[in-house]
Amino acid sequence: MAGPTISEASRQRKVQPRPIGRWNYAEAVTASDVTVFDPPANALLVGTAGTVTVRLAGAPSTGVAIKCIAGQLLPIEVVQVMATGTVSAADMVAFWGEA
Repeated sequence: MAGPTISEASRQRKVQPRPIGRWNYAEAVTASDVTVFDPPANALLVGTAGTVTVRLAGAPSTGVAIKCIAGQLLPIEVVQVMATGTVSAADMVAFWGEA
């Protein structure tokens, strides 16, 4: 069975991943169906275990539910941490770095 394919749009997107630990700004995050990050956060730390639903920079119209353990660092570009679908996950911190 073949693995998942990457859409042509994703292949053309020129995103430079940030090395872990190279961020220079952090802010506590509360899940919200209204708040959108501009620019997208470069990573998300989930302090309390649970399911966090996020919208990613590459697919901003789609929410993705991610089950996390306490203290899990998600090295993903996040544009929104949604209240809808986020269960028990709390004490979240978003990280940004300079381009």
